[in-house]
Amino acid sequence: MTVNISKPSINIREKLSELDKPSGIAGEAVLRADSVQDVRDQISAGRKNLIINGGMQVWQRGTTTTGGGGYRADMFALEPRSGTTVHMDRSVDVPSGYGFSHSARLYATASTDDGFHFKTGVELDDVGNYGIFEAGATFTLSFWIKSAYAGRNINPVLYLSHGVLTSSNISQSVTSTQGSTNAIPTVWTKMVFNYTIPTWAAATGSLTSVRALGIRNLIGINDTPQDLYITGCQLERGSVATDFEHRSYGEELALCQRYYQTITNGELWGSTNTTTRMRINARLSPDMRTSPTISRVAGTSVTFQGSATGKASANTSPAQGAASNPRALGFDLGGFTSLGDRAYAGANGTVVVFTASAEL
Repeated sequence: MTVNISKPSINIREKLSELDKPSGIAGEAVLRADSVQDVRDQISAGRKNLIINGGMQVWQRGTTTTGGGGYRADMFALEPRSGTTVHMDRSVDVPSGYGFSHSARLYATASTDDGFHFKTGVELDDVGNYGIFEAGATFTLSFWIKSAYAGRNINPVLYLSHGVLTSSNISQSVTSTQGSTNAIPTVWTKMVFNYTIPTWAAATGSLTSVRALGIRNLIGINDTPQDLYITGCQLERGSVATDFEHRSYGEELALCQRYYQTITNGELWGSTNTTTRMRINARLSPDMRTSPTISRVAGTSVTFQGSATGKASANTSPAQGAASNPRALGFDLGGFTSLGDRAYAGANGTVVVFTASAEL
């Protein structure tokens, strides 16, 4: 018995041409991936940038500084060296074509400045737990930078810290494979540095953060002009610097508010404690990293309204009987007169009257 089987004809040339279709670098890597996690790593799925406000979007403290160090752009601090007076201002000078809206302009005005440190931090997930910064892990730090002075070098260092970011209280430092002498270009340039985490030395105190951008000696003696610009700061796990992870302004602001918040008069509620002192409360949102330090903003009055009666205090002394926690602030404030036995609602909702800081 004869059985005849027929199949559609195949255009061999067409099939061979399909085999030549490019899959791209990422496509080739994905095809060779051994697990779902490998695929996610290859295409950078999920969050990758460990630095908050790396694009210099959020400036809750204001967009200029009068010098002296400390924070200005949210999450970024200056640490002067040898009495250096340094400044950090918000700038719209940014590298073209990469989606950045702002940079930090760093400069000094005195002629005897001998440098400063520029720092940001990554919060460890638990005291004493190194988390993703375990020994042997590799990390890549990248940022865009330019200098008005051609003679500057840069030396970014990772630090394991058990003190506040503006102090020198560290447990161990990790230098990059690129070494300590890296010339800063005079035009916008993306600089990349690689790190391998060693076996950490035993800490002498509670570990609180990794200083993710410990840049040293940015300004030398008698440098003129002084301007230096930086933006697009990114720290990611792995040995390759990928494109900067842009987040919306609202999301970046919420991340920053875990560490620093401003409280407006309209967010306050108060009730009589004495005839001259009011017990004040306000909700902190989002919850802060730890119980914050509450500071009174000078030059403004705390004003309340209750039963058609307005009350105000210009008292700027530290909050009395502070009982603040990561979720809410609560304290007594004096300086009022003739307080009645009632609750008062905050007035003048747009006026910032207190700040709450839980910085690393």
